[in-house]
Amino acid sequence: MLRSLVGSEMCIRDRPITWIDVHTGLGQSGKDTLLLPRSAQYSRDHVHSVFPEAESVQGMVASGDGDDVSAGYQLTRGTQDGYYALLSSGSKPIFAVQEFGTVSPMVVARAMVLENMAFHHDAVKQPVWAEYTRDAFYVRTREWKQQVLKRGLAVLFRSIRRSAELAKE
Repeated sequence: MLRSLVGSEMCIRDRPITWIDVHTGLGQSGKDTLLLPRSAQYSRDHVHSVFPEAESVQGMVASGDGDDVSAGYQLTRGTQDGYYALLSSGSKPIFAVQEFGTVSPMVVARAMVLENMAFHHDAVKQPVWAEYTRDAFYVRTREWKQQVLKRGLAVLFRSIRRSAELAKE
């Protein structure tokens, strides 16, 4: 479907774009990391200059410093970064994933494995296990929700401002 939109009037190829794909699950609870796609044509420093309040800016391939939210992404298949070049050409695009931390990576992995097992082997109880997965990706505390909202809106407003400024050029 995305490929068909690229040639349509809905296409954003020649327009300035700042695309933020929001995820939860990896990283320190309530903190956000901007992850740059493997195909990025811009540096971490450039993205940090656009989003100076970003907690962290990392590539999708872990650097190995032990604090990488992106650890394991290099093994992932089916990510969107292959489509970014189709969406925009020559309009100084920035594509990033804003990843909000929730709980420990082991808790996230465990919840996903348990729900997957229930889906395949115990469909009746699968909704119960789905709650574990929900809790792995959505922390039910006021502090976490406030932090995600505050950080998400900051990046959203910067993205809108950046795209509007580029559209004037």
